[in-house]
Amino acid sequence: MLCHALIALQTLLATPLRARRAAQADAHTAASLTAGLDPAPSLSAYLQNPESWSCRFPKARAAGLILHTSQDGRLRSFSWAHQGSRHTLLQSRSPGGHTQIHPALIPAGQIERLHTARLPPHGNAYLLLAEHSAGEHTEKSLHLFHFAAEQFQPLPLIQTTPDAEPTHRLHFRYRGRHANNYFFYDPGSHTISQPHISPHTHTPTQHRLRYRFNGSRFVPHH
Repeated sequence: MLCHALIALQTLLATPLRARRAAQADAHTAASLTAGLDPAPSLSAYLQNPESWSCRFPKARAAGLILHTSQDGRLRSFSWAHQGSRHTLLQSRSPGGHTQIHPALIPAGQIERLHTARLPPHGNAYLLLAEHSAGEHTEKSLHLFHFAAEQFQPLPLIQTTPDAEPTHRLHFRYRGRHANNYFFYDPGSHTISQPHISPHTHTPTQHRLRYRFNGSRFVPHH
């Protein structure tokens, strides 16, 4: 009984402190964004703390932080603008509860969407849709990840042609403004689609390329 009481007391005392640290991290990130400073150093340090998952960053989001969370709550992406370019941090929580950030896995630019897909036998997979602009050109990319045991890593299941090596990444590059300029994932049919880019004009055509999961890989679907 005494042990249970001590645990309850520790939890009671820790909760306000955790809430204060979350509020401080949110306020500091918001202040950095408002002042035109890069919040990455302090934000990276905070996101490596397991208790950071309770912080929803309301003030930072109002100041321009873009936050996406996977449906199972195991992956979050944080994107923001700094000195004319977009930056992103990925935060993961493994099935065993281990929290990490992944500088080496960060797609260039801003995360636009984060999908969670159930892909047996791989369990939950995560599709990150990113955008990166450079001058008059825009590059959009799709990245597929999963947890292999406790490790968050790329999942190379996309086979664009019968002879191609499976990859975890798709991308296209175009210039100008166009309606057909996006990746799309249909969870009902497990189909990824992207625009066909004209090799002559370097702009999207009206056609789309599709890759459907066949139980083993994403393969071309017509």
